[in-house]
Amino acid sequence: MRLFPHFIASSLGTELIYFNQEQYGERDKIWEKNLIKTVFSDKVVNDLVNFLKLDNINLISQPQIEDCCFLKNYYYYQQNKQLDAQALLKIKDLVIKANIEVNISKCNPLSGDPDNCYDVDFIPSGTGKKHIVNFIFCLKIAKFCGALSFLIRQSSSLKVTSST
Repeated sequence: MRLFPHFIASSLGTELIYFNQEQYGERDKIWEKNLIKTVFSDKVVNDLVNFLKLDNINLISQPQIEDCCFLKNYYYYQQNKQLDAQALLKIKDLVIKANIEVNISKCNPLSGDPDNCYDVDFIPSGTGKKHIVNFIFCLKIAKFCGALSFLIRQSSSLKVTSST
């Protein structure tokens, strides 16, 4: 008996890796091709970060995950409630205009993050848990429909004979 997940979605839903008999530890090529087609890039993120600097919203780059090109991580250091609310709203507004997404959460110093900070993670549009689940669900339906279509074609080509 084997007990492990069939797939792992990681890096805020920007990576999809399979663990089954056909694909052990392989990335989903279709998922990656979909992400490549988005507008997400280093340039888009750098332009956003530089534009935010003009409004004194300074994002400090975090060490990036080496092989994850669809996730860019930054820290935003808290200042006061009013400025922070304005800054986070501005970040959210700009990513919508840039057609990418952002995940903002309070940092956890117990995991090595600095105190009094937010994690600001830029990701392509269409990523995340909900999108991964929908993607896999659609793949399963497509496989099922393909198999069903094959069975229907096979059964329609069978000749029915009567043995009376």
